[in-house]
Amino acid sequence: MKNIAIDYVLLGKNIKKCRLARHLSYKELYRLSHISTKTLRNIESGNSHVSITNLIIISNALNVSMDYLLMDSLTQTSHIDF
Repeated sequence: MKNIAIDYVLLGKNIKKCRLARHLSYKELYRLSHISTKTLRNIESGNSHVSITNLIIISNALNVSMDYLLMDSLTQTSHIDF
């Protein structure tokens, strides 16, 4: 069976790239998302695993799809069931 894993460092880089492309500061993204600037920094640096709820909120605030934010950050891992 194959499992999907998220590379949270790459996901954070994609979020940061979108934020900067829209010329948004952390404070401005906070105003749009109501996710604390500390949490946003941790997500962008890959130090925090973003919840699906926060990923939806961030993608809406940045006006991009979740697929776009997740691109290149998903990997398949092998898993053996016993």
